[in-house]
Order: sequence, then structure tokens, then C-alpha cells
Amino acid sequence: MKRLLIILFALAFLPVTLHQIRAEDKPEGVKLLSSHETIAAFTGSSFRTCRHHTANCPDKCHHAGSVVSFSVKEYLNYVKPGKYGDPKAEKFQVMVEDQLGTVKVDKATLAKIKALKSGDTVKLSWNHNYVTKGGSSFPVRTITKLEVVKKSE
Repeated sequence: MKRLLIILFALAFLPVTLHQIRAEDKPEGVKLLSSHETIAAFTGSSFRTCRHHTANCPDKCHHAGSVVSFSVKEYLNYVKPGKYGDPKAEKFQVMVEDQLGTVKVDKATLAKIKALKSGDTVKLSWNHNYVTKGGSSFPVRTITKLEVVKKSE
């Protein structure tokens, strides 16, 4: 019994990581830290390797995966309601799928990203949010708009 209590006590202090939170759980709170609306150029995709920062690395951590990059050409709108939001960026990167096959963006955005060629100009908007979910709080950067800009625009 004493051993069980010690184990339960130790488990209570283990940090909850993002991949341990079930996808069907809805966030308990979302706070907007900054909002970015830009014109950007798609600079390509690459594979980010695991950085070996947790006990689940490298096989179960969700840290490695396919990352797409954009170079910001100009800002159309920028909002930072508090002091903790991201500043204006010169580039934006987002993981679209991790090494375990978990897709990190919605299906419509993923389809648009897969259709992009290096150098394509896009209207790219994203939010930097602070999300509370499953007892943990963490930053999330979500693409809110991705549209190819035609040459005449």
C-alpha cells in the first residue's frame, strides 16, 4: 500500500505533455496573444528531426515531422492585445505532420499547402494563442487563412 501511494504521489507531479491530451478534448480556455495577417512567399518544406528533450523521444514524442516555411513580405494587419504575443515576424514555420503521421493542421489548409510551389505568394494569417487544455497551458500557433495571391493582385 505504501508503495502504491508513493507511485501515485510521483505521478501527480509528472507534467502532462501535448501528445498525452486526447484530440477530442476541447480546450478549457483560449487567449489570443497576437494575430498576424501577412503577404508571404512559400519557401518550401523540410523534415525537422527530434531534439531529444523528453523521455518519449525520439519514437513517441511528436516533435519531429514535416515543417513548411514562409517568408513574410509585408504585414496587412497585426494585433498584440497583451505583452506576451509574438512580435511581427520575418518568417513563419509550422509543422503540418509529425513523424507518427498525426496531421497538425486542418484538412483544407493541408491540401492548400501541398499544392504550393516554392516562391508562391500567399495571403497568410495566423494566431498565436495560449491554450488551456487537460490541466496544461501552452502556446499554439494556428493558420487562420492561406490563399494563393494571383500575379495580377
